[in-house]
Amino acid sequence: MQKNTNRLVLLLLIAAVVIGLALRLVLSYLSINNLPPSSDDSLAQLLAESISNGESLPLLFTGQPYQFPLEAYLMSVFVDFFQHGAFAARIQLIILSAVSLLILCIVVTQVFKEGERWPALLLLLIPSAYWLIHQSGNFVPQYTASALLSALIFLVAVKLNQRNQPMLMLTLFSGMLLGLAISNHLLVVSVVVGAVAIILFVGDIRLFLSRSIVITIGLVIGLIPYLLAIFTIEGAYDAISDRTNFQLTGRLYHLVIKYALPGALGVYPPFYPDYPAHINWGIPLRSPFALGFVALLIFCVSLSLAKFVKSLKINRWPSLQSIDMFIITTIISLVLMAMNQTIQATDHRYVLPAVWSFPFLIGYVYSVNFRLLRSMVVICTGLILALNIVTSLTIIKEWRQPAKIQKHADIPDLTAMTSWMEEQNINYCYATFWLAYKFTYETNKAITCGPIYNERFNGWPVPYKHEVDKQTNVAFVLSDTPGSKFPFYKFEQYMRYYKIEYQRMDFGDYFVYFDFNYELAKGEQLLSSEQLNVTSNLSNIDLALLTDADTEEPIRPSSNQAVGQFIELELPQPQYVQRVDLVHALSDRHPAAAVTIWGKKDNVWIKLSNQVEFEVDRLRFDNHHPIFGEFSQSIRFNPAWISGIRIELTAAQDAKTWALSEVRVGIQTNH
Repeated sequence: MQKNTNRLVLLLLIAAVVIGLALRLVLSYLSINNLPPSSDDSLAQLLAESISNGESLPLLFTGQPYQFPLEAYLMSVFVDFFQHGAFAARIQLIILSAVSLLILCIVVTQVFKEGERWPALLLLLIPSAYWLIHQSGNFVPQYTASALLSALIFLVAVKLNQRNQPMLMLTLFSGMLLGLAISNHLLVVSVVVGAVAIILFVGDIRLFLSRSIVITIGLVIGLIPYLLAIFTIEGAYDAISDRTNFQLTGRLYHLVIKYALPGALGVYPPFYPDYPAHINWGIPLRSPFALGFVALLIFCVSLSLAKFVKSLKINRWPSLQSIDMFIITTIISLVLMAMNQTIQATDHRYVLPAVWSFPFLIGYVYSVNFRLLRSMVVICTGLILALNIVTSLTIIKEWRQPAKIQKHADIPDLTAMTSWMEEQNINYCYATFWLAYKFTYETNKAITCGPIYNERFNGWPVPYKHEVDKQTNVAFVLSDTPGSKFPFYKFEQYMRYYKIEYQRMDFGDYFVYFDFNYELAKGEQLLSSEQLNVTSNLSNIDLALLTDADTEEPIRPSSNQAVGQFIELELPQPQYVQRVDLVHALSDRHPAAAVTIWGKKDNVWIKLSNQVEFEVDRLRFDNHHPIFGEFSQSIRFNPAWISGIRIELTAAQDAKTWALSEVRVGIQTNH
């Protein structure tokens, strides 16, 4: 009987290997052939090229204030061997995902005894459709590296948990992995806490102390990229520090366990993570699945807690088992998602550590030698595998149709647009984040495209934008598709409001705007800030900050705003001046309530504008095109032949300093 059972398990595992490999190969093939590189793919490759060419050694993933770009460093080794395209962008990550899977399978063999491993192995080999896409179809920056590092952490932590010797070198290595994983993505904090717990709480107090010291040293070494970013880059990691909106039922259960987690575990998954289009069935399964998961987690916690208490009574020292790492990881992963008030139920990726741990929880229940319980696990595992296969095939069917998956993912083929732009000699453009870097990567910088502004982290610098700002023949590529946070109709509203004329070329759901005309700016150009001599009656400020082209570093006067404060700009020679720009840092918005502009003519100050109340402009018009992404105000007046400008504060905000970051002067060359 036992021999027949073993033979059946072996056949099941062989079938799972074949099915799992087939699903991954098919999805990888469809990803490379039917889905062009995403903006994420493109930016990672551009960053890898920059590293390979020795142009930069970044501490943060470009365009955002967190994540050490480990993937870009890994891909930089081979980036020069591939031509730009989907294959080059994804093949290395597909291989890394395969390595992660292999390591997790090895971890299963270390955690469970022979004969108890097969449920966990089956669920790893045939994963949820959502995780399958991440392994073979779509690669969010740093998540593939996070999965690889987490798998390594699981393996090393289990090895250390099963030994009562210090094993100091392996402990040091585990600490380095933990620190590097945190530097790579804070998503893995749950994995780190779970691993540290089972590494330290085993054996006795002496083992705890020796490992604590060594793992701390390793952790600091692994955290070097994170620490360097914190201490050398202002604002690094600040944008993700607000995680305070925790509600046990409102977010933890209803948002995370009932909606986000089922999607990540294959119940009603999206066709492309984490976009709106989902498979058209499965919603009724979410609630029973969520309740089943809660029951599973409660059972695992209860069983583990009982063993913990029993061990504590015997050994007089807290001791954890390998499986406790996956329980801790799961709980913390769910709680962290619930605490982050910026996360939506469709952001399934934030519970991926729970997805990686799920097969181990199922395996833990099966390891209990109780016939009825094991029968229930067999039935549940079979149902989950059937669901995973069916949903994966449903998604693969959608991915077989390039037009459909490109629409779901909002990743269009740019060939028609780039060909037309090259015919028009348009080599620079703006686009929403989800399109911008595709242009730069796919054309090998023949068309350089920057984001219109930083849509995700307001005010944080983004690549290529400043380069595009300076050009004169520039286009905007816009849409109203899922990836667009700046829809075309909003752009057109702004153009009407500011009376800016343009031409438009349509490419299906995407529109190219070009050939801009703004009557007020005809013959206008900005005076070079290097030519301005700045003085002020404000105390304790660095006046050079007003002309250094850094819009995120404001002056910081020692006193609050007061009527009569002023800033004066001396021109190198008299000019026809018609505009003054007051720019404020997005992160430190303290404009004056109102100002008056004066001009110096023949050593006499004349009024160029009446009192102007502050009103933020949605854009400025320079170099023959609109420029977005600043918290600024352009003040225009009749051209005046002057040699100096005074910006006088004539109405103050209470208890606020006048935190200007830049002052620009527009001169009229056609007068």
